[in-house]
Amino acid sequence: RVDISDLYAEERRDILVEMTEGVAKFRYYSILSSEWVESTLACSPRDLTDDEATAVDLAVARETTAAAMLQANEDAASGRMADARQHLQDALKQAEAVAGDCEDIRRLQLDLNECLETVQTSADYKSKGSKKLAWMGGGHGKQRS
Repeated sequence: RVDISDLYAEERRDILVEMTEGVAKFRYYSILSSEWVESTLACSPRDLTDDEATAVDLAVARETTAAAMLQANEDAASGRMADARQHLQDALKQAEAVAGDCEDIRRLQLDLNECLETVQTSADYKSKGSKKLAWMGGGHGKQRS
């Protein structure tokens, strides 16, 4: 079961699910019809198109970025600045490996580099890093970057 918080009109959220075969069931409340709606999606193995593969890679990179920022925030708060930098650098390498040239990947890379600057010293982290990591990590986790 995956719970997703409220979405705004025309907002989109990618949900990463790994399946080999089977059926996924979805249930959501439609404000338009004022009722619960149930839907199913059949899944069977197939090769992804280049666009689909890039979209999946981007979603994985976004999720990795969000998790790295939140983990870096925890590490830095505990004084483990090297660990914080390593989490961000690992996520940056993954973002750089995504095929294609798109604005979303450039945004992830910019944000990761910006966060790396804020975990160089404890003073940097305390003055701006803690807030920036929490804000950007939460934003990327909700696809609001």
